[in-house]
Amino acid sequence: MTQAQAGPGRRRPGPAWATLALFVLGLASAGRGALVLLRAGQLWRALAGAQAELAGPIVIGFVLLVVGCERIWPAVPRPLAARGHLHDACYLVVFALAVTPFVTLIGVGIASTLASYAPALDLGVRAGVPGWLGVGLALVAMDGFNWLAHLADHRVEALWRVHALHHSQEQLSVLTTFRNHPLGHVVSSFAASLPVVALLGDRPVTPVLITGYLVLGALPHANLAWSFGPVGKLVVSPAYHRLHHRLDGSTEVNLAIVLPLWDVLAGRALFLSPSPGACATGLGGRPLAVEQDGERYRPARLLVTQLVEPFGSLRPRRMDRAAQPVEGAERAAEASSCSIAVALARSAGRYWVASASGPARSDTVAMLSAAITDPEASRSGIARATSPSSSSWSTRAKPSFLTTSSASRSSAGSVIVVDVLASSLTRPR
Repeated sequence: MTQAQAGPGRRRPGPAWATLALFVLGLASAGRGALVLLRAGQLWRALAGAQAELAGPIVIGFVLLVVGCERIWPAVPRPLAARGHLHDACYLVVFALAVTPFVTLIGVGIASTLASYAPALDLGVRAGVPGWLGVGLALVAMDGFNWLAHLADHRVEALWRVHALHHSQEQLSVLTTFRNHPLGHVVSSFAASLPVVALLGDRPVTPVLITGYLVLGALPHANLAWSFGPVGKLVVSPAYHRLHHRLDGSTEVNLAIVLPLWDVLAGRALFLSPSPGACATGLGGRPLAVEQDGERYRPARLLVTQLVEPFGSLRPRRMDRAAQPVEGAERAAEASSCSIAVALARSAGRYWVASASGPARSDTVAMLSAAITDPEASRSGIARATSPSSSSWSTRAKPSFLTTSSASRSSAGSVIVVDVLASSLTRPR
């Protein structure tokens, strides 16, 4: 059974009632946010400010810069007009025109609801630390809560239905940052708002920090083999995050948005040095409609199909990924090499932790040599040697709270719209 065919311990029902409930919750939160801003007379100003933060010139310029780097140093060489690039560019347009206002209203609505309980949530940090330190602590805490939300995306059936769209991309690029279902921002906005309200109250987060956080979360999706060297242990790199999107193996590793710290603390960090090359990405069996499927590409129809799919059942499509014309043989080879490299890294780590004796080291070297000279023959031995003993390394087939998103969702909850929300909460209702 592939990870795309299985749910988090449950079978997939027909109607996705939980997805419908998520849709209603999102509309209710957005409606509350709109009312709060309308009462303050700041609706259009708030939406314009959020547009500049999340999809303004800085963000677009950064994306274009990274696209240029992808052309010069690609992890997987492919045409600029590859279907994956074109379709994710469509999601960028949708994000800028529709998702950003929706996310902003959701963020304001959730933040205003949480602020109603500010006396219970306020940790009293503001009085004891400088403003810049409080904002820094809030951003770090927000990244941690985004990590928890991302883990929930992979573990909870209703959230995976929405998050699967982000993981369906087989041609990963910086544009994949924006390949997210709008409903994916509902729970993540709540998670990101909690630490901001608890640590900052009505103190705003400087817009440039939100923009910076967004671009830091976008870069790891780039089609680059960069690992950032030692810095990659502190900040998520493209090579690190690509393992999270890999086709072959568990995707419940390398969940971090910006700081790998949370993966390390949870025992889910996977650092490969040297890098084994670019892993194939996407979902096994193609349970969702993707742009690489079929000879004719219809972007508008496919976009609507992908946005509607979470409300139905995700049924596996019986399709041999290795036989597909788009990056077929290369993708199969990448998946195989990545799987072996991951297994070797995990196996070597266990050997070194379990024993520092000479025999253990010799066995590790022998396994590496066998995998290099005859990968297929050594695969079964590696699988036995790396058999997981804990749930954190579970290879149980299951689906993969983005990527994403990933990065775009992480900033949504902190968009409290400077002092607009603070003033509106004190007005009579």
